[in-house]
Amino acid sequence: MKCPHCDAEIGEDLDECPFCYADLTAPPVAQDISQVGVSTLDSYSIGHVAMGVMAWLIISLGYSIYQYYGLPPLFELWVVFLLTLLFAVVWELFENVILFKAGLKFESRRDSILNSIWDILFVVLGAVIFWIFWYFYVEVAKNAGRWYYLIGFITFTLLVIIFIFSLKFIKKTSEKKWIS
Repeated sequence: MKCPHCDAEIGEDLDECPFCYADLTAPPVAQDISQVGVSTLDSYSIGHVAMGVMAWLIISLGYSIYQYYGLPPLFELWVVFLLTLLFAVVWELFENVILFKAGLKFESRRDSILNSIWDILFVVLGAVIFWIFWYFYVEVAKNAGRWYYLIGFITFTLLVIIFIFSLKFIKKTSEKKWIS
């Protein structure tokens, strides 16, 4: 049998691919705690969008602070995007190597490669949303950049609140499942 995620040849009786750590029985959206980190979408996905928003906002200060003072930007916005993407990749490596080896990884298991790729894409999604927002709010509408950052911080805070709520929901769902 071939793994649908990495095309590796695996045994018929396996539930997890030994090459990409994909749970071959996991649905695309995690429905309980055992599927977190192996499904495409899980309760951490919204946290990765929030991470993308905050990474974009912090890195883009190298562009907007110089622009505010009438100086040429330290780097262009496409560089901000690439640095945010690099941050996402480094975070996934850190999370699945360093935190895993230190025993600090959720449920003491690595993410599947498919989940890691989607986590990176969710960080990029947060960055792209705020890149587009920058364009319309600051460049087109000519609004002050400081309001952009305030709106960004509020958005980040709301995403973190939703993320924390989603973690509590998945935990409660799992507890109910184990009890019954």
